[in-house]
Formats: sequence, structure tokens, C-alpha cells
Amino acid sequence: MRLLAGVVGGCSAGLMAAPLAALQEQLAHVKESMQVAGKITPGVYKHVQSMKALIVNTIEPAIKDSHEGQQKLINLAHESVKDAMDNELVSWANNTYPMLLQNILDQRQIYDDSFTSSTGNHDVCEVEGGKYVTGQKVVRQCECTLEGMRTKTYMHGKGSAVCQYHSASPESCYEAYEDTLLEQLASLEVFRNDKQRYDNQKAQCDRDDKAAKNHKAAAEGARQQCSSAKQAGEDAKEAYETKVRALTKKLETKCNASDTEYNSAVQALTDECDRAFANETDRIAEWNSTQIIKCMLDLYCGGKMWTEEELDKCKDDIQYPYAITCPSTPGPRPPCPTPDPPLPTPLPPFPECCEGPIPVPPSPCSTVVDESCEIVQKFTTEVPSWYHDKCER
Repeated sequence: MRLLAGVVGGCSAGLMAAPLAALQEQLAHVKESMQVAGKITPGVYKHVQSMKALIVNTIEPAIKDSHEGQQKLINLAHESVKDAMDNELVSWANNTYPMLLQNILDQRQIYDDSFTSSTGNHDVCEVEGGKYVTGQKVVRQCECTLEGMRTKTYMHGKGSAVCQYHSASPESCYEAYEDTLLEQLASLEVFRNDKQRYDNQKAQCDRDDKAAKNHKAAAEGARQQCSSAKQAGEDAKEAYETKVRALTKKLETKCNASDTEYNSAVQALTDECDRAFANETDRIAEWNSTQIIKCMLDLYCGGKMWTEEELDKCKDDIQYPYAITCPSTPGPRPPCPTPDPPLPTPLPPFPECCEGPIPVPPSPCSTVVDESCEIVQKFTTEVPSWYHDKCER
């Protein structure tokens, strides 16, 4: 029994511990039977063959299947590591990310177009507003001149006659004042000339006013377009920045998830290899035990006795036919891929549109030009009492 005691040593916790323990017990009976009979009997021989069949047909295949099963688990764990190295993050960064980025760039283009439109209309508003102010100065000056021509005062030594050309015709004025003015005025032509001068001046004022109002309308239209473009730009900016933040967060989440997946896969491979090597130690011990038993049974069938020397020779001839292969664990996962092109930079602030009402310049004339002073000088020999207060200021 001393020889048999070491045959299955270390196999008490292995996969084949129970069958090997049974074989050890049977070996003891075989040895005892041989010692009693002095030779191998047909019954013992048959029993030996069944023991060898158990080893060859059951125990050895079980050890092989156990080894191959764990090697397969290692290979699957290694594939998971490789998948984690080249997982969906890479595909997402190469395929989905560019589409999401293009959507952001399209939103940026809306902002840029609105920015350009707003800036251009702001400039138009400023320019047209300036032209309106200048035009209004011309209109005010024209109106000052027109106001002096609106009411015409005709003076003579006995008094004065007034004609309001903005509401009366030269003929009606002439007829009304014919008796008093005919001695002083050559003819109706004087009234007609004054009326024509008034009408010409009014037409010019109307043209100036229309031109100024056109500039004002252009300025107000540009201001409205500037405001509309600015609002569209602000909306586009908000949408753009929201999408940038969302894409940045998604990229970060994808990378973190990918790192977690990779680290978990590496740990799973390491654990599987550790289990396989531990179990392989048991399988090697079980294999060695079965091969020693087979060798001892062959010695027994050949009529040889078991000795320490024969046992050592059996051990020397044993070779375990399998080997666990555990691929080396990769180092840290490469950094999260930086998509190309990179995320856009923040947008510049939107320009302000021209604000407030378009200014209207004050009238340049505080007093109306009255040509009665000139009439007195040209057509009278006596200066009226009012002349000094009105015309000599």
C-alpha cells in the first residue's frame, strides 16, 4: 500500500477524484489477489482490463474535455477583449459622429448667414438713417424758404396787400388788389411769377421730402430685417450650442462606457486564465495518476512485480498532452479617439441692430423769412412804422 498511497496523491479535489479513489481501492485488491494466488488469474485479468477501459474511455476523455472547455472559455474571453479594443465606439466615431457633427455645422451655417444678414442690414440701417437725417435737413431748409414765399406782402405808400400763394391763385390776388396795387405793380405777370416761384419751391420741397422718406423707409426696413436675422441667429445659436453640448456629452459617455467595457473584458480574461491554470494543475495530477495506474496494471499483466524502481520508471515516461494557452493581456486601452474634424469652437456674440427711433433734425429756421421788408425797400418811399421793429433787427 505504500506504493499505492502516492499514486493519486493531490487528486482529492479534482474532477476525477472519485473515479481515481475507486481505482486506488481496486488496485489494492488486485495486489492482494496477486500475492495470494502468486500469479494473475483469469478473473483478476478481466478486472484489470475493465480498470484500464475506465481510464481510457472515461477518465482520460473527461480530462481532455475539461481542458478543451476551459481553453475555449479563455479564447472567448480574449475575443471579448479584442472586441472591446475595437468596439462600437470606433464605428460610432467614424460613422455616426460625422453625421451628428454635420448637423451641428449646418446649424452653424444658419447662424453665420443670419450674422451676415444682420450685420449687412445694420450697416444699411445706419447709412440710410444717416441719409434720412441729411435729407430732412434739406427738407427743413427748403420748407423755411417755402414758408417765406407762402404769404406775399406787397407794399406801397398807402399800405400793403397780402397774397397767400399756398391757397390763392395769382389772378384772384391781382383782382382783389388791382385798385390799390396797379399803380405800383406793372401787371398781373408779377403775381404769376411769384406764384410760379412758390410752386417751384414747393415741388422741390416735395421731392426732397419724398427722397428723405424713402431713406427712412429703407432704414426702417433694414432695421426690421436686422432684428429678424438677429432673432433667427440667436435661435440658431441656442440650437447649435445645445447640440454641441449634447455631442460632447455623448462622446464622453461613449468613451467612459468603452473604457468600462474594455477593463471588464480584460479582468474577465485574467480571471478565466487564473481558473484555468488552477484547474490545469488538478488535471495534470489526475492525468499523472491515471498513467501510473495504467503502467502498474500493464506491469501486473506482464507478470512483473511492482517496485519503487518500476514506479519511478512509469513516472518518468508520463507526458501530459495538453497545455493551457492564455494570450497576454493588452496594456491600458488607447485613449478615446478624437473625432475628425474636432468639435466646433463657440460662436461669436451677435451684433446689435441699430436701435431707437431714427432721429429727425430740428428745423434750422426759427423765424420765417418775410419778403415784405424787401418790398418796402423796392416799392415805397415812406417807411411803415412796423419796418424798424421787423426789418432792422
